[in-house]
This record gives sequence, C-alpha cells and structure tokens, in this order.
Amino acid sequence: GHQVLRITPAGEVSPLAELAGVARAVAVDREDRLYALDSSAGLVRIRPDGTVVPLPAVGLADPQGLTVDADGRLYVVNRDGSVLRVDPGGGSSRVLEGATFEFEGVNLTADCADNLIFAPMALTPFKALGGEEDTLLELVGGTGEVRQVLYGPDLDPALGDMDVLFYDRFGDRLLVWTDRNHGKIFSLPVVCGGMAVEAHLITRPDVTLAAAEPPPTRRLARGDGSVEAVWELAQVDVAGRALDLDLLFHGLAEGERRPAVQAAFLTLADPFDPGTRVTVPLEVPELLASTAMGLTLGLGAGGHPAGEPVAIRVAVANGGDLPFDGELRLAVADASGAPVATLPPIAVTAVAPGATAEVTATWETADLYAGGYTVEARLADTDGREVARAEAALTLAADPSSTGRLAAGLHTDRPRYRPWDTVTLTARVANPAAHALQAAATAEFTVAGPDGAPVAGATLPVRPLGPGDHADLGHTVALADAAAGGYTARLTVRDAAGATLAQAEARFRVERTAASPLSGHVAVALPQVAAGEVELCTETATNRGAAPIADLTLEHLLASLDTGALLEQRASGATLPPGGSLTAARSVATAGLAPGGYACLLRARVGGEEVELGGAGFQVAPPPVSVRGTLELGSRGRLLALLDGPRDGGGDPAPADDGLEAEGEGLRPVPPEGGPGRGRDPGGPPGAPSLAAQADFLARLLQDHGWSATLTASRGDFRRELEGGGYDTLLLLAERQGLRRWGSAEVREAVHLGAGLVVAGGGRRPLHHAEALLGLRLVGDDEDGWGHGRGPGHGHRCRFGGEVEDEDEPRHGEARRHGPGHGGEGRRGHRHEEDPAPATALRLLDAALLPEPEVPLLLPEPHPLLDLATAEPLAAFLAPGAEVERGPVAIAGHGYGRGRTLVADLDLLAEATAAGPGSPAAALLAAALDRVAPAPEVVPGGVVPVTVGLTNQGVATPVAVELELPPGVAVVDAGGATVEADGRLRYTLDLAEGAEAAATLWLRLPEAGGPLHLEAAITAGQPPAAYDQGRVALDLTLPPPPTLEEALSRLEPLARGHRRPRGYRRAREALRRAGRLLARGRPAAARRALLRATGDLAPIPDPEAEAIRTLLDRLLFLAPLRAAPGVEEEEDGREGRRGARSRSRQRGTIGAQYDGG
Repeated sequence: GHQVLRITPAGEVSPLAELAGVARAVAVDREDRLYALDSSAGLVRIRPDGTVVPLPAVGLADPQGLTVDADGRLYVVNRDGSVLRVDPGGGSSRVLEGATFEFEGVNLTADCADNLIFAPMALTPFKALGGEEDTLLELVGGTGEVRQVLYGPDLDPALGDMDVLFYDRFGDRLLVWTDRNHGKIFSLPVVCGGMAVEAHLITRPDVTLAAAEPPPTRRLARGDGSVEAVWELAQVDVAGRALDLDLLFHGLAEGERRPAVQAAFLTLADPFDPGTRVTVPLEVPELLASTAMGLTLGLGAGGHPAGEPVAIRVAVANGGDLPFDGELRLAVADASGAPVATLPPIAVTAVAPGATAEVTATWETADLYAGGYTVEARLADTDGREVARAEAALTLAADPSSTGRLAAGLHTDRPRYRPWDTVTLTARVANPAAHALQAAATAEFTVAGPDGAPVAGATLPVRPLGPGDHADLGHTVALADAAAGGYTARLTVRDAAGATLAQAEARFRVERTAASPLSGHVAVALPQVAAGEVELCTETATNRGAAPIADLTLEHLLASLDTGALLEQRASGATLPPGGSLTAARSVATAGLAPGGYACLLRARVGGEEVELGGAGFQVAPPPVSVRGTLELGSRGRLLALLDGPRDGGGDPAPADDGLEAEGEGLRPVPPEGGPGRGRDPGGPPGAPSLAAQADFLARLLQDHGWSATLTASRGDFRRELEGGGYDTLLLLAERQGLRRWGSAEVREAVHLGAGLVVAGGGRRPLHHAEALLGLRLVGDDEDGWGHGRGPGHGHRCRFGGEVEDEDEPRHGEARRHGPGHGGEGRRGHRHEEDPAPATALRLLDAALLPEPEVPLLLPEPHPLLDLATAEPLAAFLAPGAEVERGPVAIAGHGYGRGRTLVADLDLLAEATAAGPGSPAAALLAAALDRVAPAPEVVPGGVVPVTVGLTNQGVATPVAVELELPPGVAVVDAGGATVEADGRLRYTLDLAEGAEAAATLWLRLPEAGGPLHLEAAITAGQPPAAYDQGRVALDLTLPPPPTLEEALSRLEPLARGHRRPRGYRRAREALRRAGRLLARGRPAAARRALLRATGDLAPIPDPEAEAIRTLLDRLLFLAPLRAAPGVEEEEDGREGRRGARSRSRQRGTIGAQYDGG
C-alpha cells in the first residue's frame, strides 16, 4: 500500500493513513475533513485516527484529480477530461466535459465558494490542443458558465505551463506551481464570496459594554452618555461571524424589561450599486428582571355597603432563598382608573424563605360613591424597588332608599314683565343621596299663559350628579305682544327611561302700558376713539304694537361710565306708526373729554311713563403717539487738536503774559494784570484774544458743529491721544511748539491712512519735513518758520518756496514779492518797493470752501509767502490799496495718500475768536475742518459715530432710546447719553409734534473682524403710560485686523531682488526689528521701527509698496500696537535728550475731552 503523511507547521513528518493503492490526489474541506483518491478504492475519507472510509460516487472513470468547495462538495477530474461533482449525500453529476488535461499535476481547484479554477491543455473555444497549460479558466458554480480568468504569459513567462493549482483558504489566494520556474510557486489573490460588513452597536446609558470578543475596531462617544461600538468585519460569508458581548445592566427594577442596547445594525456596500451603503437593522433582545416574592389580596366575601369600612388582607409569600424586609403599599382606584385613596405604608419584616406573612389594613369609604373599585397592593424592598404586585376588585353598594330621587327649584328674574320683555328662568337640580351617583338626565321647561295654553318650551341636558352635587340651568323666554295676566313656568326632570325624578314651578305677571310697544337700539361707530376725534352714535326707536304712538318724546343722552355723571342731554318729539321705526345719528365731540369710558343712551317718555330704550359704550383713549427712528453711521468722526498751553513744546516755561497758567493737569484762564499785554496770546498777531478765550471759543465752535473732540496743550499729550487711535481729523493750532520727528511721522501716516489735517496756527512750522504732506516747497533751513519771521525768538527767515533768501533779499519791513499765482518764475507776483500794509481780508478762490467771496481780518497779519508745489490755492491775502486782484496765497489744500490737508498761513483761531460766533472767520475755520474730514470707516479697533434719528409722527411726547452694547464695543463719547448701571446707554428728550431729532455717540469697535449688530429700543410717553415704538438696528461688517506677519509676508518677495529699490530691504529690516521689539515688550520702540518702514516705502512708486504702507498705517493706529505706554519723542542723540527733558516737565491739557453732544 501507500501512505498518506502528516506534516506539522514545525516540519515534523508522521504517517496518517495507509491506502490500498496510489494516492492520486488529496483535499481538505472547511471543517478540516481529509479526502483522497485511491487508485484502488476510489474516493475515500481519512478520519483523524487514520481510518479510511470509502465514499459512494457514481461516474468515476480513472480519476486523476480532487478538490472541495466551500459547501463541502467534492470535484473529481476523470482521465477523459470530464469533471464530476460529488455531493455530501453521495449524489453525483457532471459539471464539465470536453476538456483535455496533461495530468502532470492536479491543475484544478475550488475557491472559497462553489467555483472551479482550472488550467486545461485544451478546451474549445478558449484553448486549442497544442502547447502547455497557459490559460486559467473559471467554471462559475451557480450558472455553469466557463470564462477565461488569466493568460499566464501576460503575467510571467513561467506561467506558460501551470501544472498544479491549489486554493489556500487561510490566505484567500491561488497557488500555482509550474516546472518552468525551477520549482517556485506563484501566489495570486482571490476575492472570495464574502462581504465587508460593519457591525454597529449603540449602548444605553444604563447598560455598559464591559467586554467583547473580538473587541470593537473603534468606539465613538455620543452626546447622551452612550457609546457606539463598531466592528469592521472582512469576508463575511454564509457561515456568518459571531460577536460575544458582556453587558452590565445598572439599576434594574423588579419586573422591568430593558433592551440590551439602544440600537444594533449592519452596514455594507450595495452589491448592485457599489457607491451606496445599505443599513440592515438587527433585533435587540430584552432582559426581564424578577424576584420570587408573591402577593395574594383578599377583600372578604359578600357585598360592601357604601360608606362602611372595608377590611383588606394581603398574604406575602417569600419564594426566594433569603429573608425579606420591605414595605407594602395599598391604593384604591375607581372604575375609570382614577386614584381615590392611598393607605399608609405597612412594614413587612423578616419574612423567611418559603414562609408567608399576612398583613391587614382598613379602607374607609365614607366619602365615596357607590360603584366598582380596584384595590392594588405593591410590595417594595428596602431600596424602594417594587418586587411584587396584586389587584382585587370590589363593589360599594348604595342604599336603595336614597337612589332615583332628585330635588329641583325654579325662579324668574323678576315678578312682572312688559309684553315684549324677555323672561329669564333659573333652575337648580340637586342629588340628595349620600353615596349614589345620579346618571345624566333631561330638564323640560314649559310656560303657560293666563288661559292655560302653552306659550314656550325647551329641553336641556342635566349632567351626572354626585352625592350632594347640584346643577344650575338657565332658559330665556322672549315675549312677543304677550297678553296681560298671570303666567306659570314649570320644570320637570326625567331620567333616560322617561321616569320623573323631580318637579318645580314659578309664576310671573305681564302688564301692559302705553309705552309697552316701544323698543330701541343704540350703536357706536368705534369702540375706542382718541381724545379729539369724533364718535358717531346711531339711535333707533321702534313701535312693535298694532296702534300708533303719538306724543312721543325721545331723549338723547351722553353719560360717563366712570363717574355716572350725565354730560349731555337733548330731546326730540315724534310719532311712530304701527311697526314703524325712527333712526337718527349724532356726533359726539371728544376734544374736551378726559380719557375713560362713556355711553350714548336713548330714553323715551309717553303717557307720563319713562322708558330706557338702549345704550352703547365706548372708550376715549389718550392722543396717539407715533415715533419712528433710524440707527446709522454718523457723518463726523472724532477730532484731535493741538493748541498752545502754559509751556512750549520743548518744556520751557511759557511767557508771563500767555493768558494761561498751570492748575494741576489742566489749564485755567489768568485775568489780565498790569496793562493790555496781560492775558494775551504771545505767539499770535497783535491784539489776539487770550489763549483761554481761544480754547473756549474752539470748544463752543466744535460743539455747535457736532464734533466729538479732544483739545491738548502739549505735543506729548497730542501724541498719546493720536497713538490711542480713534481720531480721523487733526487740527494743529499751536504757534510756539511743533511736533518733532516721530510725532510728524505719525501725523503723516495718519493722513496717508485717510485722516484729515488742518494746520492753521500761523506761527512756527509745527511739523517736521511736511513738504510732501502739505504740497509745499521749503525754502531755508530754519525748522521754526513758515516763510516769514514772527513772534519773539524767531531767527533768520525761512519759507516754503523759491530759493533761500540771502542778505540781499528784502527783510521784514522791506519790499517783497507778492502775486496772484502759485507757479511761474520761482516767486509769486511782483515786488513792492516798500513793505506793504498788513492784510485786512482774505479773497476766497474756491467757492466750495465758503460761499462768501471775502473774509475780513481783524488782526494785523504779517506778510507770509506760501510757495506751492502740488497744493491748490484756496484763499489769498488782500491788503488796503493793493493793485493786484489777489495777493499772496493764504490757504492751500492738498491730497496725500487717502487723506486731505489744508494749511492756513495765519492764526485762524485768533481771527475767529476775535470776530466771534457766526462770523465769516468762524465759518471759515469750520469749513476748513469739513473740507478735510473723511467719511467714517468701519475697521477693527476704530472709532465710528453712530447716530440715532427720531421723527415724531404723532403728538408731542417724551422719548427714550436705549442702546445695549455688544461685547467688545466701548463708549468713547456718549454724546449726551447716560450710562445705566447695566451698561446700556439711554437718551431722553421731549419731541414736539412733527419734530425731528438726532443724537450721536462715538463707539470704539472690537479688535476682531466679523459681523457686528447694534440695536436700540425706542419708547414714547411717560411711564407707566409708555408705548413701545419698536427697535432700530445697524449691522456692520469688520474686515480682518492687520498683522505684522501679513506685512512681512508681502514685503519679503519684494526685498529679495538686487534690482529692487533699496527701500524695500530697509523697510523689511525695520519690520523685523519691530517684531523683535514687540517680543521684548517695547511697543514704543517697535512703533518707531514701523514709522521708519513707512518712510522707506513712501518714495517707491509701486502700488504694492503703497498697499503695504497702508497696512502698516493700520497697525500703527487701529491695532493693539497703539497701546504703547508713554511717548518717546526721539530714539537717541540730542533730540532724544531734549524730548526726554520735555517729558519730565509738567504738561497741560485744554479740556481733556470735549463732549460733542
């Protein structure tokens, strides 16, 4: 014989079985059962103990190959090329014929399903005879279809002779041996018939998934405290996959049925639509919790009379293994299930296993109806959990003598009526029984006339009545020309069968007079009118009788419902024919009536009898209130001004006659002493008002024109306010102090960003290197002159324009060049032979600035000379007797970046103060500010004006507006509003009829970008009679705030090329330095580095350079960088030391903040 050998994974070889003949093939199924083809015995099975068992198979013909599919079916290859399928029960059938095999090995195998994979020498039409086994075919088990799977040489030349095929069910792969590969084996992947499935299980909060085999692939926490466990299962086939779960149930109660999980389902790809997932729900099992305690409820034998106590007996049986302690609870419900009694709990203690304890209780039924009831007993353990329950029914019987009887009474609303009156009948039906419930019944009303004939009748339902209960019924009878005499009303109560349960009757009389046929009606047009409007009352009188009514007097009355007073009365005569009516409408003026209730009344007199025919009421309301509002961005931003104070800009003491002296941190006027020189402006023109007067005048002017402003008296205070952001208009009026390098640079960049600038001090130049900013040309090297010397301490003269004057040029008091133009030959106008007289007026060159053609000058102004580069002339000086149409330029305007500037070479504030409010000079100063002021801009951290507009469309009324600020929004100037304790802003004002009003406040916006919603509530009237007038809203969108990193990222590529302007590289280094300084906590130094970067970018004619510069400007004024503590005027050198000295001295501020509201 021949042996079948077993080879372990470790390589150990041992005999397994002895065959009678040669083992031509072996196969192992999914259950590890071993089969073999014995050349002598045919198809056999080899058991684990080595026993060989022949298997029946019909159709074997010199079998050469053997394989087994996933369902346990065997396939045998006969020598003639046919393939025989042998079922586990012994039946066989041919599944393939016509193939030719070489039989150098078994090159046929089944896969994980019921398909066959084989490599024949020939099979029409796939392969003709000749050559080796180079084509791999598949016989589809379900259909018998044969199809080509692989042409071996396309994959590898060695696969041109596939002699052995074997399916590895552990690795889902096809193993191919070919003798062209020197004994090597090819491995090809096989996708079996299984599917990829996800199993989902969602736990309950009261059930914990303690363990699972296999463990879940992932766990997902859910918001309700549960967990979704997911298993990703590959190759799930008909054999299925099992998941073993350990679940821990929390807090189970007796008799509770609880699902094991919230939900369980499978998800898999739709085999007919791979892009779609299919969900298959799974049934969730329930767990039932139960103990072995039992209850038996007894209520005694026989009936139970209503009102008598009922004895209750309960047997408590312990069928468990432990002693029981707990509590018995008894309750009673009526036939509808409504609870009627709950008895006190009864303790049940020490009931031994297998024992029964008897508990008794008494139920009092004195207050209950007769009828059916249910007694329920519940047994709870010491934790309060119910462990057993029992119910028993019983009936409470009523006393037969008290059932089937009711009591009744009947009444009329009065004893006498007129022929057309309405009779109101009132009845009461009562149940006198103590415990019986009376079923629903009916009540019959009848009325009989003086002759006994019925004149009216009705039937009404009577609801069920409990013991001692009653029902009130009502019925009305409308008389129609009723005969005089006595009438009888009767009530009969019957049950559903028609039996009489109760009876009652009442009597009344009908009396006829001459006024009996009269009836009337009053109606008002409006139930409510406003005081001052007209109400219309319509009154009708009707004769319902068969005879005319003559000598009829109708009285039309107006009465107050609040006081009962009769306010108006008039009478009219009439005659009414039978069936006739008389209708009249009258107007009631309410102008003199107080708010309240009123009524129009109609009264008739006939034959000495007075009859009320009708009335209708109406309300007089207070006059209407209607206020409409708007919430929108205002037109004016905030203004920052620099004026002269008690000290000059360098910190030196002010002259003794400056008109102001220090008082703490502010300024106060100093009264003039010792002559006209005291209290004046030492830096202004002769005769100028005092500094305090000018400051007060400026504050009033700004208030009258709706500005929110801050007035400063030192350059240090000015810079601190400017760096704080929130100002879009700058006013430089100081004559004795100027901004130095960094302050001037900050003003320059503020204007470049969009701020407006007015320079109108008329004295020394207040800005450092401001030629491009103002559009002027500088002549000379004195930083303190505008082009003329004025005031004490001014050295040689320096001006904007032309060339530097040398000693041969005319000095002050000599002839100078003047002229109407601003271009030409390097000088303006012609030369005067002698110093002209001071200018006495300004000629306006731009009507858009001010409509007046000339502005008188009250103060002697010196002869300045502005040399314009790119600025536009707006006004010129005029002197008495001048032969030219226009003198030297006095005011010029210019655009710089996104902002506008205006320079006035005269002391415009001194002129306006001297001329007074309403003067052309004051109007010119206000117009100059309006010309340069920009429109408000919505940016993060910026300050915007918000205006509440009100229009009164009703009567005069007090109005209140409440504005609640969103987070991140701060009040800079409340504009006359009061800030409530809860942070809301409140405006109150009296608004006349038809009047309009507006209030503006200035808010600092949040630092972050995004949407911003502002909303205000409007109420009108005086509490408690205040009326809601609705809400108004303003929605803003803030762009993202700028960052230093954004500026650097845009600057880096521009600074790399060697052909790029060097300003890019210098700006980049300055920004890097700014970043390092910010990291070290030195924001003031970082600010100077940013200013250097803007200066490096300014000369570069490139739109990208301009864009980066604008971004840096926003960083300077609109970002958190602005909160730099302190002002460092210079970084190093003499200027730095001088700035430090300036900071060490006292500063003064004219009006730390002016309230523009």
